[in-house]
Amino acid sequence: MRRKILVAVVIFVIGVFVIQGTANAFIGIGLAARQIIKTLNDSDKEALKQKVQTIFNDTAAAFDRKDIDSIGANAIPQASIEYKDGTLVSLEEWKANAREQFADMDTMRSEFKVESVKPSGDITTVTYTETHEYTLYSDAGHQYRMAGKWEAMFNTTPEGLRVTHLKELSEETTRDGEPYTQKPLAPKT
Repeated sequence: MRRKILVAVVIFVIGVFVIQGTANAFIGIGLAARQIIKTLNDSDKEALKQKVQTIFNDTAAAFDRKDIDSIGANAIPQASIEYKDGTLVSLEEWKANAREQFADMDTMRSEFKVESVKPSGDITTVTYTETHEYTLYSDAGHQYRMAGKWEAMFNTTPEGLRVTHLKELSEETTRDGEPYTQKPLAPKT
């Protein structure tokens, strides 16, 4: 970031002191201002991305503990989850289903990774990947892995960023490294 600011300052100096003529100086100042604004916007976006990643790190830890209430705490009560097959469930429906499914899970290791953030006013659209590796009591000795790509809509609330909608973009589950069609964490339809 310091390098970008340095580039902006150099452009500014060139625009003001080296380029001859008032019109050219204003062009140089305009270019410098544009670079400074872009640098500040990139910095703000990176800070927002880090904030969302921190939320997702906490969410991954809550998945590992199978702590459904902590998972849901980062969402508004009216939040919805949309799966790639078109199934739409409320946060409360997801929690009820997850409680049942988590009861069969022995171990779980989860990871969320933010790919991009697109802020627009109070709404931030986030694209991220989510991976869960787990074992089941009912299928002991086998390792499951679910990996998916999601889009999350966050609203800025007085309590901070909160999820309003999640949309599954892709999902793949494996059992012992082989494709597996059942989705243990997906809602029952």
